[in-house]
Amino acid sequence: MGSIQDYSTRWTQQRGTRPVRIANCSGARGDPGSQMRRQADEGDIDFITGDYLAEMNLAENAEKTAVGKHDGWEPTCWDGLERTMDLLDEKRIKVIVNGGALNPGGLARKAQALVTEKGYDLKVAYVYGDNLLDEVK
Repeated sequence: MGSIQDYSTRWTQQRGTRPVRIANCSGARGDPGSQMRRQADEGDIDFITGDYLAEMNLAENAEKTAVGKHDGWEPTCWDGLERTMDLLDEKRIKVIVNGGALNPGGLARKAQALVTEKGYDLKVAYVYGDNLLDEVK
């Protein structure tokens, strides 16, 4: 197996000439952050997806967030991002997750702070617009 640099160069040169490769790291909130790291480390992939949300944890987190006892995002998602950011940068892997949950902007800001602190060349973005909390109160 070659170095990360050899891998990254070879992989980047192949982009646009082959189908994209997508790995998934989560299907529920309890899936450990180490799964994101494992996918990035062991897989020849372009994208990692993660689905952390279900009605149960959204409801639980909404209650805790309302009283200031939760950040609004899924902690296992943040754990995965924190553990994996170096490989995402080295291998140029994109991540699409819904782990921002009730606070996608908060998770994005936390991820951006890590990217900036480490000097990675990564873009962080989030989708916002389906927040119905004010309507259901």
